[in-house]
Amino acid sequence: MFRFDTTGWGWIHLILGALAVLVGLSLFKARTWARVVGVGLAGLLLISSFLTLPYYPVWSVVLIAIYGFIIWALCVVQPRDT
Repeated sequence: MFRFDTTGWGWIHLILGALAVLVGLSLFKARTWARVVGVGLAGLLLISSFLTLPYYPVWSVVLIAIYGFIIWALCVVQPRDT
């Protein structure tokens, strides 16, 4: 797993981040599928941040905490009835 160079990890984070932005835009419309995909995507981003710990230890720990909070927030939100 640690055979990727930092350029490879950068591309992985860039692609997953772009997908997260697209899903995030759908969250503004309170789509249920966006919450499910958002939790899965945040999980993938959390795992990828864990795998970059040897390269960027402080930044990886910060991102792991943020992604954990995102997963928690997407799981406990109560959608409003409109």
